[in-house]
Amino acid sequence: MRIGELELRCGLMLAPMAGVSDLPFRLLCREQGAELAVTEMVSAKALHYKNKATEELLKSCEGDRPLAVQLFGSEPEICAEAAEALSERSAFALIDFNMGCPMPKIVNNGDGSKLMTKPELAAEIIAAMAKKSKKPVCVKMRAGF
Repeated sequence: MRIGELELRCGLMLAPMAGVSDLPFRLLCREQGAELAVTEMVSAKALHYKNKATEELLKSCEGDRPLAVQLFGSEPEICAEAAEALSERSAFALIDFNMGCPMPKIVNNGDGSKLMTKPELAAEIIAAMAKKSKKPVCVKMRAGF
């Protein structure tokens, strides 16, 4: 499988899981064969406002490669800014935009799977992110809202 310049041999990937996919867990999964891992969801708005706790979600090391960062938000300019900043970090091979999370605290803010009800906004966000990011941008979504 090829995503931009990232080539995966076996395609075994660790899906992002809130409260689970931290660095120690990702390293354990890599020992068991996970070729690509994804961080927990990271708020574009939290990055914008320089939330200190958010940096903990972004922790990585050399053994944690290739790594994707999962971003969520609903404001095109803020999501694009976050994608640009994250694409500058060597730890991340790609940026995964979350349009699949159904949790009320995410959906009630217009983020996650709520964006599936606003395809024009979703397209605007993804286009803005892709324009600013130096790394590939992909989208995680559900079959429906």
